[in-house]
Amino acid sequence: MLAIGLMAVLLLAGPWLFERVFGPPWREAGELARALAPYIAAHFVAAPLAVVTMAWRAQRWAFRLALVGQVAFVGALALGLWRGGLLGGAWAVSAAMVPYFGWYFWRLARWSQVPAPEAVAMTTALRAALNRLRRRLWRLLFFRTLFGEASAGALRPATRLSPTVCIEHEGALALADDVFIGHFCFIEASAGVRIGRGTQVTNFVSMVSHSTHRAVRVAAGLSGAELEAVVMRAPIVIGERCFIGPHSTIEAGTTLGHGTLVAAHARVRGAFADFAVLAGSPARVVGDTREADERWLAAHPDLQSAYQRWRQGLGS
Repeated sequence: MLAIGLMAVLLLAGPWLFERVFGPPWREAGELARALAPYIAAHFVAAPLAVVTMAWRAQRWAFRLALVGQVAFVGALALGLWRGGLLGGAWAVSAAMVPYFGWYFWRLARWSQVPAPEAVAMTTALRAALNRLRRRLWRLLFFRTLFGEASAGALRPATRLSPTVCIEHEGALALADDVFIGHFCFIEASAGVRIGRGTQVTNFVSMVSHSTHRAVRVAAGLSGAELEAVVMRAPIVIGERCFIGPHSTIEAGTTLGHGTLVAAHARVRGAFADFAVLAGSPARVVGDTREADERWLAAHPDLQSAYQRWRQGLGS
């Protein structure tokens, strides 16, 4: 009904409506809208029905019909343009495509090969199994995180990096052992990045040891030595057993003390003491991880000795 109503408005008052709303120069566009109104209305109804042929497993028939429709559209447009210019082409398209869509609607209404629910269920189950297999293969090939890295001239048997991590200037990245870096992280290490033992970097984290946020405005040139002269470069140092939440950014010159927790979506710049909880943009200290640790250890006293040994090794 909506399509019929819009078509009626354009057929009856398209040129006048375009002229009143957009001005006299748009009357010709209104004439084109009037000529195309039947085609637009039919296409408006047909578009959402495309999923029906998928559900009925009639994609091959729908593909052949679509090819016929394209030929009819192009042929009618060419003939109309030849005989009557742009307006003639628009009327010819409507004249050709309205019967085409009408036959499409009639054919769907009389479709007799709707698959039984049992067949649909079986097909869905097979596709679900195939999709599950594809996901598992993709994960094994491209997302499986394996133990074992080499960094700073030493082997790190317990360090794990996702295959999706992008590292620029990898030679300047120094990883301790037991480091974990998750999926889709970006590390730019031109000025040096050092990550301490046991630190976990979750997904979609960015670490950048240089910044051009000021240079793009004040540099004498936007490339080469003139730009490089005002680029800010400073190393990033992350202590032991830190946790970097997803979608956070660690900027150039940042130092995170041991046991720091960075909340998701934080933007971190500056030096922070051990056991800080950081959140916000820009990130600020909002807590101390030792407070939560003490509550947890009170409920799990068997972990207390190992925790205290680590703390004592840090001198805190």
